[in-house]
Amino acid sequence: MNDATFHSATLENGLTLIGEHLPGARSVAVGYFVGTGARDEAAEVSGVSHFLEHMLFKGTDRRSVDDINREFDELGARYNAYTGEERTVYYAVVLPERLAQATDLLSDMMRPALRDADFAVERAAARIRRDNGDVAVLYRTNAQAGALENAFRRAGIRYRITEGAPRG
Repeated sequence: MNDATFHSATLENGLTLIGEHLPGARSVAVGYFVGTGARDEAAEVSGVSHFLEHMLFKGTDRRSVDDINREFDELGARYNAYTGEERTVYYAVVLPERLAQATDLLSDMMRPALRDADFAVERAAARIRRDNGDVAVLYRTNAQAGALENAFRRAGIRYRITEGAPRG
């Protein structure tokens, strides 16, 4: 039996908070679900959501990249981010008594420093991944990707989620 209860509130700035309370849970999760993903991107900026996902881990005005990683580790957090077709998600799972610190850390990351040097490093890494065909190989060998493409095409979605190329 699932005794979960959900709560939601919208702040004055438009940010919607959603909480799920599950009695007996021994950990808490906090995350930002940003309503922009791969399918929202025009062909000329294909990959920008994923690129920015990486940039959020590069540091803020308050924290360096090393500070971010060290603080998550000190919290004992399981943390990560991912970019999907419809959203980009940043999250951390911690013990309940560490929720405030994890929320502060993730919230700070939502205001990245976006330093020129970090852009250069991430651009180079993205170029290497692209040149090595890492992304293309994933989708060429994944039968589900083809099925998703066909379903999205029938739904009228204009851009290919697997390559970011405009549909003909």
